[in-house]
Amino acid sequence: MQNVNLLDPALVPAEPALRAGPVLVALLAGALGVTGHWFAERLLTSRSLAAAGVVAPAEAAAISTGASDGGQLVRMSQRLATREALLVALKAETAQPNRPADTLRHVVATLPATMWLTEVELAGERDLRIAGGSLDPLALAEYARRLAEAAPLRGLTLQTLRLEPDEQPQASEGAPAPSPTRLFTLASRADLGGQAP
Repeated sequence: MQNVNLLDPALVPAEPALRAGPVLVALLAGALGVTGHWFAERLLTSRSLAAAGVVAPAEAAAISTGASDGGQLVRMSQRLATREALLVALKAETAQPNRPADTLRHVVATLPATMWLTEVELAGERDLRIAGGSLDPLALAEYARRLAEAAPLRGLTLQTLRLEPDEQPQASEGAPAPSPTRLFTLASRADLGGQAP
């Protein structure tokens, strides 16, 4: 006995491209991912607020429930204070120099002729780290003083985090010996030191 398929393949109904089961699993996984991300962001925000000393909204609500007269006004003012504190904390965390080009211009303009820069890092409004080299290590103090007098950095105190001899290759015979150089790192905060360039 021989089986012959007389049905034209064009007449057979097509398989659906998407099945309901895998689509529902993908949607459920996406919803769980978004919910997990929301909870993580909420936790990080509450930790940032706690570190900044801001009263959490739950604590503010607990305080405001005790007030009967003008309770709504108290709750609104506490909510406003919480949001303003959050805004201040976020601005402090993401603060950038108002005019970084002016700051860089002063960093380069006050540089003595015996010094050169290899790296300049601006972090926030008043955090600065400068790395480079110098033929005259005594010029570092003068450079830091000039930077503290420049308009965008007025009053900024820089610390010398690193001052060490630069390893130079030996001079060839008959050539004059190169001038000894020193590598330095100046920073307004010790935690800006980072790795040595």
